Amino acid sequence: EPSIVIPMHYHADDTPGHLEPVERFLKEMGIAAPEPVSVFKIGKTQLPEETQVVLMDPK
Repeated sequence: EPSIVIPMHYHADDTPGHLEPVERFLKEMGIAAPEPVSVFKIGKTQLPEETQVVLMDPK
């Protein structure tokens, strides 16, 4: 299992084409939407034991 999951391809207001919203992925993962972050840094010793979903601010 991965330690960190960062969704990359999902519908946003300025996304062309047909993609599903990130909420659908989060529902499948069984978690509430995390607060989006603009920067995410983690070291090998900081990896969580449980899978963590990190939602990045769309740019």
